Amino acid sequence: MALSASNYLLSNAYLKNDVSRDRAFQFLVKWTAGDRDYNFALYGLILEMVEEKELMMLFIPAMVKFCLENKALAGNGPVIETNAVKMVLDYCNNPANNFTLKKKLRKRMEGN
Repeated sequence: MALSASNYLLSNAYLKNDVSRDRAFQFLVKWTAGDRDYNFALYGLILEMVEEKELMMLFIPAMVKFCLENKALAGNGPVIETNAVKMVLDYCNNPANNFTLKKKLRKRMEGN
């Protein structure tokens, strides 16, 4: 279910106040907090952006998706972060997703 929720959040257009997105994200937050097989620690660039709620609604699913699809790398924090950033940038670069990334955040993410 975690992979399905991640895929949903990363493949559907962003809508503010979307109940389905909120539910999927809340599920992932609870799942990551309770999962003992993976370490979803927030640090580095992702920790710097923790106050950006809409962006975190993409980072968390990207981290989960990467870990579940790449179990051998799931313990490597820097690799998880790098790949999550790539997924989030891909999402933001698609105009159909209706997500505008602030210039300063984009610059920081692209420099990572």
